[in-house]
Order: sequence, then C-alpha cells, then structure tokens
Amino acid sequence: MLINTTSNVVLAQKVEVADHFLSRLKGLMLKDKIEKDYALILAPCNSIHTFFMKFNIDVLFVDQEKTVLSIYSNLGRGQVIKPLKNCQYVIEMRAQNIHKKVQIRDKINW
Repeated sequence: MLINTTSNVVLAQKVEVADHFLSRLKGLMLKDKIEKDYALILAPCNSIHTFFMKFNIDVLFVDQEKTVLSIYSNLGRGQVIKPLKNCQYVIEMRAQNIHKKVQIRDKINW
C-alpha cells in the first residue's frame, strides 16, 4: 500500500517495487494499461522517460526520507524528466491518480 502519511490518504493499494536494473528499465513500458490503485516504485532512480508508453502517468520524485521533491501529473508519451538532485525513488501511477492528493514536501510511505 502506498500512503501519503502527511494527509493520511491512500494513493495505491497495489504496489510493486522495481529495484533491479531490468525491472527498472522495463518499468511500465509496453503495458496496455494499469489499474487505478496500482503504483510502481523505481529504486534507486532519479530520472525517467515515457518512450513506448501507451498511456499517461502521474509521477512522484521522492528522496531517501520519502519526502516528495517533485510531482508530474498526466505525463504523456515521449517525455524525458532529467535527473533530480537528492531523488532516490520515482513512483509511477495511472494518470489523474494523485490530483489534489499529494503536495511537494509531503511524506510518502509503502
């Protein structure tokens, strides 16, 4: 489960961690869709791209203490997000999943 502990809001019920090179490389590429209550955590990770994606995603960049550093909503296909300083985790979810549920500096836990 992925929770915004600052506001005590559940962001996703189903969480998968991609913590090996191949699982991070594959990420959500080539999937046809993802469920509304699903999140993929890329670790360690500080940048992403959305090449070969078939749907838009919401993305959180999170530091070692699990504090939200940056938020990208409804990120479309073919985008590149450059490395973010101090970022340790990138959390990807279905687009429109974090709207008004997460703010920069919120604490996230899984």
